[in-house]
Amino acid sequence: MVAGCAGGVILVSKYVPPQLTGVLSVFPVIMTSLVLILHPRIGGPATSALFAHTLGGLVGMVLAFVLIYFTIERIGAAAALSAGLAVTIGWNLMLIALRSLTRPAAARPASRPVPRVPPPTRQPQRGQPVLPLPQKPPRRSTAR
Repeated sequence: MVAGCAGGVILVSKYVPPQLTGVLSVFPVIMTSLVLILHPRIGGPATSALFAHTLGGLVGMVLAFVLIYFTIERIGAAAALSAGLAVTIGWNLMLIALRSLTRPAAARPASRPVPRVPPPTRQPQRGQPVLPLPQKPPRRSTAR
């Protein structure tokens, strides 16, 4: 299925400009691959949650591509790709920060530390097991 999607993009690339072909190739091929791999492994609800939160990250990827497009000739490939990676990481960190700030208070994790459980006060005596040993079931007679 993924190969069919990639082949479809290649067929369409004859009729559309190269920039549009690049955009067309990223979204369907990556998303179809993710669905085919993740759905059998983690199930439908988790895969749909992944897709619900994917769009924001794709905006950061588009911003990185635009930055690379305009800077690659001026500053070189390595610097432009590094800047694009920095934009993508920064964008996703900003999304994570915004999501944690806009979550309702009930959904936020507790800010106070979890109390530590004190150790047991009764220490086992020498030769005494810490937990009681399970009793062996009675033997069944095999003779009839």
